[in-house]
Amino acid sequence: MRKGVLFDKDGTLFDFQSLWGKAIADFLQAPELQLVKQPGQFQLDLGVNDDGRVRSNSPLADGTNADIALVLVQHRLFHGSLESAEQFVASFFLRFLQHHLSDLKPLGPLADLFAGLQQDGFAVGVATSDSLDAARLSLTHAQALSQVDFIATPDQYPSKPDPALLYAFCREQNLHPTDVLVVGDSPVDMALAQHARAGIGVLSGVGTRTELATPYVYPTVMDVPYLTVFQESSSK
Repeated sequence: MRKGVLFDKDGTLFDFQSLWGKAIADFLQAPELQLVKQPGQFQLDLGVNDDGRVRSNSPLADGTNADIALVLVQHRLFHGSLESAEQFVASFFLRFLQHHLSDLKPLGPLADLFAGLQQDGFAVGVATSDSLDAARLSLTHAQALSQVDFIATPDQYPSKPDPALLYAFCREQNLHPTDVLVVGDSPVDMALAQHARAGIGVLSGVGTRTELATPYVYPTVMDVPYLTVFQESSSK
């Protein structure tokens, strides 16, 4: 039986805090954002709690560049269009990634993980709220891009948890949604998994075991017994 695994990226394949924690701190200090009159509320609306942690189900944790841009516009940081705000957000985080790539930490040898899954008959997909350029750059940094069969980003598809990207993965890889495991660190990933065979939660990102609400929760992607979960999970 042909199978598939669709991974989230940040917090799942890559450590969230090592790079994006600093990126968010720099973003909040960007000169373009100095007009904020209520920085506390602005940060909360983005998804940064008072203790500095990024909250799951928030624009910074699960949202797209457009979601973050909308918060900027709502706080009147941009007098132009939503599109111009989105362009600023996308360029800021891509530029930060390019300049701090050494801080991007894969949560294990991803190329080996993907190659092993493919040997077991799994197609490997990555579904992220990041841009396609950032996703490709991250996977290239991890020396794992060539092992990925499919990448879904908001540049191409509706963002998670819309199942359109899952269906596209299935079309390209000749799969049915009930052949696919969805792996992620947030409730948004687990909501997408409702359209797939099963959701696998990992505790390496922003989501807690309670928030992930799946019987399959592991410390990292390297700890998941993929074949066992596939065999034990019931097709919908």
